[in-house]
Amino acid sequence: MFSKGTKTVLISWMVLLAVLLSAYILFYLSIRETVVDFAISTAEGKMITIADNAILDYFSENAVSYDKISNVSRDNDNNIKGIELDSKLITLIKGKISRRISSELSTDDFVKVGIPLGTLISNDYLFGIGPKIYFTTQFYEGYKIDFINTFEDCGINQVRHSIIMKITLSGTVVSLGKKKTFSTDTSYPVAETIIVGAVPNTYTDFSGGTISSITKK
Repeated sequence: MFSKGTKTVLISWMVLLAVLLSAYILFYLSIRETVVDFAISTAEGKMITIADNAILDYFSENAVSYDKISNVSRDNDNNIKGIELDSKLITLIKGKISRRISSELSTDDFVKVGIPLGTLISNDYLFGIGPKIYFTTQFYEGYKIDFINTFEDCGINQVRHSIIMKITLSGTVVSLGKKKTFSTDTSYPVAETIIVGAVPNTYTDFSGGTISSITKK
């Protein structure tokens, strides 16, 4: 049997532990959103840098002109019938850039992310200040490469045709028991030209083995 004084002390300790545990749980729940968002920002920046470097490295070594990647077909009246992209060249570009990106993406799924204490406690005045607190974060990364055609009127019977490579970067971050997906993208103008002649409002583009309808802006 505990004495009255001992019971009072035990109850006081139990209340203190309950308060500390509640405070820890509230702090944990409040910071994990910050940790995951910070990890996503870090991952997005890293992935965009990798993709941009892969693009610049490839096109600095391989010049791609409009005539090399695209063919404009016309009828007997010199009206434009359609535009066909070189599917073999596009597949080659995608493959080489994909290999560059894959070789640079993290091979370790677990990464330590350091967040300044001021940022962690979500204080605007202390943002970016204080010692870094490190958290182990798990990343899953992926990407997709597409070629996009854009058309813009730039005069009477004149259209600017741009061929743009778009890389969509996506992933999942897991940290402190919270999982969140993200997606971002970067693009690069591969080639463009001014097409002179009557251009239909819509026509068919055969590229990469697929058929899509292209509409002028």
